[in-house]
Amino acid sequence: MFYLGLAIEALGPDAARRWGAPDAWIAEAASAGLPEAQYRLAQIALARGDRALAIRQLDLAAAAGLADAQFNRARLASGEGDMATARRLYTDAARQGHGLARFNLALALLNGDAKAAPVEALAWLMLAAEQDVANAAAAARQLAAALTPDERAEAARLAETLR
Repeated sequence: MFYLGLAIEALGPDAARRWGAPDAWIAEAASAGLPEAQYRLAQIALARGDRALAIRQLDLAAAAGLADAQFNRARLASGEGDMATARRLYTDAARQGHGLARFNLALALLNGDAKAAPVEALAWLMLAAEQDVANAAAAARQLAAALTPDERAEAARLAETLR
């Protein structure tokens, strides 16, 4: 269902006339519990301005462990000022190797409402920089310059365990 929906989406209006609206196929797959379909349905809902549906679908896909869904739901939570949810979801995605989640988690650890965690933030920035995430290397250098040698070494050890 999901892949048929994606194929119809890619093929355009002629395919949709023949096989039906791609959104319907994707929604059916999402209802069946396929996280990738839930994530795609959330993207469609956001594009149409249906934030409530998007959040419901992102929550389902994120709970199933889909890193892109965790990252994008974290971004929405951050935009709503819910930094606890954002940090939790950024952490989930970052632990799966999502580069932008690693970068955003580091920023959240430095700027969030919780006590700043510069050593952990540096570890995540180092990992994001390894993935060539824009500005991660520069941010890591800047933060490292503000830390002690012991803190930098601790961040490097932590990055190894998070890798």
